Amino acid sequence: MWLVRWSVRYPRGALAAVGAVTVAAAALLPSLQFDFGLDGLASPEDPVSIRYRELGERYGRDDRSVFVFLTHDRLFSREGLLDVVRLGDRLAASPLVEEVTSLATAPLVERDPVVDLLYGSRRLGAPRLLPAIDREAIESIDPAELRRRLLAEPLYRRRLLSDDARTTALIARLNEAGAQDQNRDPLLAHVRRAVAPLEATGWSVLISGSPAVRHSYARLLREDFLRLTPLALLVLAAALLLMFRHWSAVLLTFAIVSTALVWTLAAMALLGWKVTLLTPSLPVIVMVLGSSDAIHVLARLGVTAIEDRKRAATDGSGNLEQTFRALTPALRLTTATTAAGFLALAATSIPMLRQFGGSAALGALGAFAATLTLGPALLTLRRPRSRPPQHPARPRLDPWIVRHPGRVIAGMLACALLPAACGLPLARVESRVVDDVARDHPIAAHRRAVEDAMGGNLPMTFLIHPRPAVRAGGEGPVPLRLLHALSDFQQRLQHDSHGYLSSAVSAFDLYSMFWRGLGGGSELPETPLD
Repeated sequence: MWLVRWSVRYPRGALAAVGAVTVAAAALLPSLQFDFGLDGLASPEDPVSIRYRELGERYGRDDRSVFVFLTHDRLFSREGLLDVVRLGDRLAASPLVEEVTSLATAPLVERDPVVDLLYGSRRLGAPRLLPAIDREAIESIDPAELRRRLLAEPLYRRRLLSDDARTTALIARLNEAGAQDQNRDPLLAHVRRAVAPLEATGWSVLISGSPAVRHSYARLLREDFLRLTPLALLVLAAALLLMFRHWSAVLLTFAIVSTALVWTLAAMALLGWKVTLLTPSLPVIVMVLGSSDAIHVLARLGVTAIEDRKRAATDGSGNLEQTFRALTPALRLTTATTAAGFLALAATSIPMLRQFGGSAALGALGAFAATLTLGPALLTLRRPRSRPPQHPARPRLDPWIVRHPGRVIAGMLACALLPAACGLPLARVESRVVDDVARDHPIAAHRRAVEDAMGGNLPMTFLIHPRPAVRAGGEGPVPLRLLHALSDFQQRLQHDSHGYLSSAVSAFDLYSMFWRGLGGGSELPETPLD
């Protein structure tokens, strides 16, 4: 209670101290880190997460690529192919991009003309891997033949080239710096500058991939926050005016809520907690907690909506101290139970939920501290004119509740249990993250356009490790029986996917491309050649 006593007796000093602390806390807000990735949805100790990190270190992360999809009827013309080459060069010019994969870098297997000359075109010769688009001799390329060859390769069809050969994909793989959240804005700005010349000449351009989707989703969350927070404040102000009929109640509540929110975010910055997908809901939670404490104080001071009076107990500072002395135990208990409820999320294995629970608990504590400092100081300085106490009208429902407690309990249980019994069997688990956006939002529209052109853009990766007994020869060539088993697995995947799998590709397709380039036919042999 010393805090309340000090705030009542020295209100200006209390306001100055709270203001200084709040300004110092606000100075920490720029250091808040943002992370809108999905890594926080899985426990770092989970075996699946550990395995995913190990595979990412070995094969590269699958969420560090920006996809640029180009669509035009003149894609397979010399001018169109040259545009693809130039765009790849512009994308690769960023220090945040590790490499760019496109039609300009896709290799095709060519026969060695020397072997053909010496031994005849029917003899298997040494292959040569050449890029599909030779930028030095692009004038000599036959676009129709190149189109036919690329569409015949499963490695490129529906990955770098659509079925109608009007859409091609350029994949910009990011380095470690490019994958950082703070570099996402300059990275995507670079991509937009790179594609601007093509958009100006009639190309249809779509930018996708995990970094682009995260950027769009983060911007959507910020826009929702900037739109919904003022709306929530407006609803809160209307409710306070309806209850207390005076702007002083609104100003007092807003002061407590805003101060508690600044303190909460500053505490997150000090603890190194990041702003995640769940954080945008934190201001509304702090608003609810802070306004609840303020409403307790205002209601106890006797400001009622019925009389529209400012009957605060301000005949002297002692009355105000007595009011807070009576309220503090209840506020302390509700704050402790609320904070404990949010801290219970620490038991979950999901880091994002644990951090959110801790942040909400800090918000409850911040609202409690702001109520006990700002509340007494502002109410002391307000000093409204005292009026004779008037008794508010007693609600008609109270006596009935007191006389019929059994009916009230039974009714509340029925209202809680019946909907739960009817609704729980209909509950479904959804693991989608960005599919909850509006259908006309660019995230959803771009995804549908990519699926229409390329047949799907969500990959599922299978890592197959043959047993030593199956793979004879150590690190030598892959046995043919293993490649054929891999082909059978691909076919079963597509047959049993019920239409959800657009296509499948594996090392079998790579070896098949080499085999066809050597002139060995359309199918790999069943047995090794002599």
